[in-house]
Amino acid sequence: MKTNAKTIKEVLLENKELKNLLKLAIYAEIEEGFFELFNELKQIVKIEKIENDVIYISVENSIWKNELFMQKKIMIEKINKYFKSKIIDIKFI
Repeated sequence: MKTNAKTIKEVLLENKELKNLLKLAIYAEIEEGFFELFNELKQIVKIEKIENDVIYISVENSIWKNELFMQKKIMIEKINKYFKSKIIDIKFI
């Protein structure tokens, strides 16, 4: 017997309100798990917010800000792969 069962993710993606809820859940997961990926940054950065697929991160000093800026593309790729997200940018503030 063939079923048309959908995954929870498929159901969430079909409905706009639920799609936004899924996005918020992914953002929360990124905030909670960020230092699992980047443990070495724990004392240097703080995630301020995630909004419109952009992560806003405050950085301890301008030297680190510059270093992280140069690593931004790699960081975005790691985040998207690990969390199955669609982060498009990181803003260092």
